[in-house]
Amino acid sequence: MQPIIPLIPHCSSKISEMLHVSNENGSWIYFHGGLAIFSHKEDDIRMFRMITSSFINEGNCKNKDIEKVFNVSKSSVTRNLKKYQERGSKGFLSSKATRGSGTVLLPTVIKKIEKLLYDGYIPSEIARDLNINISTLKKGISSGRIKKIVKVDKIDGTNKSERSVMDAQEANNMGVACTRSNDRIFAAFGLLRLAETRFESCYDVTNGGVLTALPALSLNGLYHKIDQVFEEFTGYYSMIQVLTLLAFMSLSRIKSVEKLGQQPPGEVGKLLGLDRMPGVKCLRDKLSELSEDERGTQWGDLLSKKWMEDNPDLSGALYIDGHVRLYGGKEPIPKQYVSRERLCLRGMMDFWVNDMLGQPFFVVRKDINPGMISDL
Repeated sequence: MQPIIPLIPHCSSKISEMLHVSNENGSWIYFHGGLAIFSHKEDDIRMFRMITSSFINEGNCKNKDIEKVFNVSKSSVTRNLKKYQERGSKGFLSSKATRGSGTVLLPTVIKKIEKLLYDGYIPSEIARDLNINISTLKKGISSGRIKKIVKVDKIDGTNKSERSVMDAQEANNMGVACTRSNDRIFAAFGLLRLAETRFESCYDVTNGGVLTALPALSLNGLYHKIDQVFEEFTGYYSMIQVLTLLAFMSLSRIKSVEKLGQQPPGEVGKLLGLDRMPGVKCLRDKLSELSEDERGTQWGDLLSKKWMEDNPDLSGALYIDGHVRLYGGKEPIPKQYVSRERLCLRGMMDFWVNDMLGQPFFVVRKDINPGMISDL
């Protein structure tokens, strides 16, 4: 028997040796050899299922061929084939929609739903207007078939990409992200004592969520009596700005000044109401000033007193726990037994004193550990 020469469009996809399919002007066209035998609109799901099931049933292709070409699930192909074998084409051409047929959320309907969701309509309103079952609509949203895009009213402000370009442009002048050059010049000549904290309208600021914790930090004593213990800095950055930066570092899991130097300086500066954060060397100098004459210990004592006076009812019973702080420096620190490592390692013992709710009051540090009971 003379075989048929497969004269098919060059842009078609191969289903089997004799079957090919092409998508032209929103329609699927099926070719057997060189002849076009079927066609239907790409959103006509019932015709697609009937035709592909007939191909498999007649032995023109296999289940996996339909799955691969049209990117449909194995269970869907098997289910449609079974329906074709039991009911024939009537099982697909019936005008009555059956449960699970998937003919409700057609591409045209999905586009209408997505537009209504973007405009701010809620699912119950959309289901009522389009006469769709609310459970079908919610299932389409949860499965990802329907994309729910939130409409955001844009206000004046810069996004991260725009700020990155502006910060990089200042690198050849005073430094990366030094956009408040006049204030920095005045501070260098002593004409400006401290930079003003001034927040700007910005989008997608890195770690911007830490700003929501600022009221809680202030309530817990972040700025408690700092003017009585520390001396205000001279230059561009203020003491409040540096303390706020240290608190934000803790919330952002930035454990060292060197790690902070790897962050975009302009983005961190936006969290402080500045053009950029202090450099690594500048911040180390500020920390040295804060730790002079054991001022940090004095401030810690004032904070502990404040916490105990704020909650006197919780101070009657104290919870005390000891933890070894490992040490990797060059000082001859004696070894401590570290239970989590099951080894004796160099370190210092911290005894944490907490209230009845587990909130910290203060910490006592011991280089040599005679035991918690002895230290009590």
